[in-house]
Amino acid sequence: MVKLKAGKETLQAGTPTNITQRPGYDNQPSFTPDGKSILFTSQRDGQQTDIFQYTLAGKKTVQLTNTPEAEYSPLVTPDGKSF
Repeated sequence: MVKLKAGKETLQAGTPTNITQRPGYDNQPSFTPDGKSILFTSQRDGQQTDIFQYTLAGKKTVQLTNTPEAEYSPLVTPDGKSF
């Protein structure tokens, strides 16, 4: 996560923060439409990837999927009912 500072015609990025605080593959982040969470792909077992959610206010990570298939690029659907 990186804080942005808006200027009149520019954006300045602050120091990035590792929100998961773990080594390994955590990638492909996307914000939820309400801006309160980040969905991302993570490889925790060294084999396949699942989707996780990081809540910005609570600074908590929750696993959303646990399937035998590898999952990537989580995006909330336009109707907001799934990802």
